[in-house]
Amino acid sequence: MAQSQEKSKTVKEIVEVVVIILILVGGVYGIDITLKYTLHTSKPVVVVEGVSMQPTLHEGDILIVKGVDPEDIKIGDIIVFESSESTPHILPNRTVVHRVIDIKYDEKQGQYLYLTKGDNNKTNPIPDGWVPYKDVYGKVIFIIPRVGIISLWLRRTHLAPIIISVLVVIMIILTIWETPEEEQESKEK
Repeated sequence: MAQSQEKSKTVKEIVEVVVIILILVGGVYGIDITLKYTLHTSKPVVVVEGVSMQPTLHEGDILIVKGVDPEDIKIGDIIVFESSESTPHILPNRTVVHRVIDIKYDEKQGQYLYLTKGDNNKTNPIPDGWVPYKDVYGKVIFIIPRVGIISLWLRRTHLAPIIISVLVVIMIILTIWETPEEEQESKEK
């Protein structure tokens, strides 16, 4: 009977750990969905990669991005956009963070176009090209310096799933493993 109670206690503890992990994962996704909804963009949080915006932004800076109407983007704003054929100096389908240096309205396309360029003149001697508003996620409204370096490291090394799995296994083992004091208490009962 005591062994049956110990097994059910262990199973209960494992279930508790799994529930806590699910709550944490759900919380992260909940925050992401909330930010997307409140900031009106599909990319509310972006981590800076590369040196194209130095000295203004550095690799690992976390940017909070807000979706705005096209007329609310001004020369000097830093915007986040998806590169395409309109930005010939950047590989396509990349998330880019650059500064708006000129704006025009294209009557033919019926939309605003933004000429962008990185602040680092050594790596970006020429503008990117005209970015159509449809490719813009939004403009940067807040910068959290260097906190995203861990995220970049995990992405580049592809270790995130392995590290998370190891942490989950360690949590479960620590939950199951009784300390000598707990073993003595369960024997006395």
